[in-house]
Amino acid sequence: MRATIDVAPADATNALKLGGAGTLSLAVLGSRYFDAAQIDPRTVTLGNEDASDTPVLRKKSGQPEATVRDLNRDGYADLVLDFDKKQMVANGDLSASTTQIVLVG
Repeated sequence: MRATIDVAPADATNALKLGGAGTLSLAVLGSRYFDAAQIDPRTVTLGNEDASDTPVLRKKSGQPEATVRDLNRDGYADLVLDFDKKQMVANGDLSASTTQIVLVG
């Protein structure tokens, strides 16, 4: 099933900045036909599908950095996931030439 995603949901341009450490936030948008809250964030990866895609960032407790909230205010729950940008660059999932990334979960 295809889902709508919003990369860098706090940025209307969806521009990704590669420099430095930090996180890349990505929202999986829920809809009338898709319940994003049912996604298990422990199974989600983001990358270029080369078998070394980057998993969701983990808290010190080991739990995934993920929240469920209605981000776009459409009445449906959205799943917001955080990924470590430095890890994505090291894995080859994110570079200056990246034009597409794939979310798998």
